[in-house]
Amino acid sequence: MAATDDLGTTADRLLAADTAQHLIAILEDELPRLVATPAALYLYDANAAAYYPVAGFGQPVPRVDVPELHVPDGSLRLASVGTPVGLLVVPDGAHRSPSVRHLSTLLGPLLVQLHRRQTVVEELRETREIVAQLAVAGDLLRHLDLDVLLTKLLETGLNAVGAQVGAVMLPDADGKLVLRVAWGLTAEHIDAIRLKDGRPVVQAVFAKGDPVVVPRAERKVLLDLRGLQERLDALLCLALVSRDRILGVLLLANPTQDFGPAKRRLAETLCNLAGTAIDNATLVKDAIERERLRQEIDLARKVQEKMFPTSGLVVGELTAEGWSRPCNETGGDYYTYLPRPGGMVTMVGDVSGHGLGAALFTTMAHALAQQQFRAGSDMATAFRQINEGLFHTRSGRFMTAVAVSVDSATGVCEYVSAGHTRSLWIHHGEVQWLDSTAMPLGIVPTMEIDPSPRVVLDPGDLLLLYTDGITEAAHEDGTTLGEDRLADTVLAAWRSHLPPRRVLDLVAAAVDGFTAGRAQADDLTGVALTRAGDGRVSGWQVAVKS
Repeated sequence: MAATDDLGTTADRLLAADTAQHLIAILEDELPRLVATPAALYLYDANAAAYYPVAGFGQPVPRVDVPELHVPDGSLRLASVGTPVGLLVVPDGAHRSPSVRHLSTLLGPLLVQLHRRQTVVEELRETREIVAQLAVAGDLLRHLDLDVLLTKLLETGLNAVGAQVGAVMLPDADGKLVLRVAWGLTAEHIDAIRLKDGRPVVQAVFAKGDPVVVPRAERKVLLDLRGLQERLDALLCLALVSRDRILGVLLLANPTQDFGPAKRRLAETLCNLAGTAIDNATLVKDAIERERLRQEIDLARKVQEKMFPTSGLVVGELTAEGWSRPCNETGGDYYTYLPRPGGMVTMVGDVSGHGLGAALFTTMAHALAQQQFRAGSDMATAFRQINEGLFHTRSGRFMTAVAVSVDSATGVCEYVSAGHTRSLWIHHGEVQWLDSTAMPLGIVPTMEIDPSPRVVLDPGDLLLLYTDGITEAAHEDGTTLGEDRLADTVLAAWRSHLPPRRVLDLVAAAVDGFTAGRAQADDLTGVALTRAGDGRVSGWQVAVKS
């Protein structure tokens, strides 16, 4: 009766285990009670025909596998319906104990049950993940702006399959496949990823629509990567199709886990939805309403097209690039840069409000700034004159602005910020912020300006002047991108030694990814200024925190 009670107690405890870790904890109590320690638990690997150690009781976990044909005498084989499951190695003589043998008899089926339970849990988790990703993918259909749609498509694809780099390519007017949006890849990288017959993978998929799936273990067998100087672990390339027409290609690579069947099905569903969304966006773009909106945008932007520089500026070791994207037909943001003796001056401004009035106010500020900078005024004098001119417009508007004049030989800066967003300075790899030194322009007739902070752009330094539309870009839950995320993005770009143009591209991608394709609430503008000379090597992959 005692043996039966003992068996019942042991069985009850073992059957209470709901995870492998829980079972091991129970065995840690049961085996000493049955005087069966030190002991070790092994699981069976049918492919290797061997038992591999998973736990030790009263001793460390063994380090050596046990071949099936060399199981030590006295070991208890664990089985379920005649199939080997594992091995319980106990001290000499303990294997003869009825209680220990009953324990081993229960362990085999229980281990199988726990494995099945874990498999079901993993399948349910994966199913939930797929359903969630499909819900996100379905959101693509509401985007009518093609650029936003493609950015959202790439972001969704990367998240859905756990890829680290990717790209979306669409044909141009001549039918040539061109890169539209990318993460961690350049056009040169993509062209270098080729099949064994020499064709670029994206061209092969675009030509016939057949997917190309390359697991890690087969990349050297299926691909010719001699022209690719970067790492490529695995690859998934799918066609974007709508109404039997191939509209483009989605390329995803370097997954955290190899592309399995479920990930591939999810990506294929995403591409089908994206194809429909791209088709819809294209149709709307060609429709009358899209034409009317485009005409309004063109009309509003004519005011600003003549203000913004048409290209970047290089003076000695200094390089400046600018970028601006209005939130609607007319924008109130402004940027400029121009050479001056011994260096250059850059400026970014943000006019209150939107619409044609803001655009006209920006034009006035542009004229005043150009006159002062070209006359060689120092930053404080220039800002006082700009302020006076804007104040006398009596428009009821004001402008926050920041400007910096940099000596190309020494990197010494004159800095003024009139109520503007803090500027981001990457100095020797450290993030620093430059605060406002005066009140916004156009509010009072005369303005007081604090002395310029000491700013010296050393070789390798990066200075980002930007408007608050970037840091205040909002996620659907109401959180904003903020200074910390912006700093993470720019610091990652700096560490990868990206040029100013790519720094701004990365900031734009960070905003689009964070807002998940939501409509812009404010204009986005930035100027990236760098001083060359640190000699770092550029990286391929850049991570952005979401």
